Amino acid sequence: MTNQEFETNLLKIQAGDRDGLEEVYRAYAGAVYAVFLALLKNASDAEDLTADLFVRLWEKAGSYRTGGPHKQWLFTMARNLGRDYLRRKNREEPVPQIPEPTAGPPAAPPWEGLEYDDALAGLDETSRRIVTLKLLGGFPLREIARITGLPMGTTAWKYRNALQTLKEAAHHES
Repeated sequence: MTNQEFETNLLKIQAGDRDGLEEVYRAYAGAVYAVFLALLKNASDAEDLTADLFVRLWEKAGSYRTGGPHKQWLFTMARNLGRDYLRRKNREEPVPQIPEPTAGPPAAPPWEGLEYDDALAGLDETSRRIVTLKLLGGFPLREIARITGLPMGTTAWKYRNALQTLKEAAHHES
């Protein structure tokens, strides 16, 4: 979805038209869910937060600044929602710091031409989690290492290998 399409849909949302929300949901629900699942490692919680994010989008559509990077805005909202959820869930335990993403999700992911789930099917669970947090969530590798509990070198190695696997799968598909 382009920035212009996103802004058009947000105008529909602001006018109370659910079609605008449905279009944004269709475009981003899978990616948002994948980020929540990678962060929380719980499908039920990820589904709940995905739904919560789109309710929040409905409520906050007017706060979006036109002309901005819509993916970064949407995923920042998702990151904040995830951070709030972790804070509530782990009141007695220290909450991991979720950094600001350095950049929004890439315009052309390495699995270009493949469905997201199909592309990641060839990766082990840890690699899927690392790729999702990095490419969709915008997390730096150092933070991903902390979230996953893996050494930084292992995290970087798994990420590079996963990208290569995704690129090869996309190449074979085309």
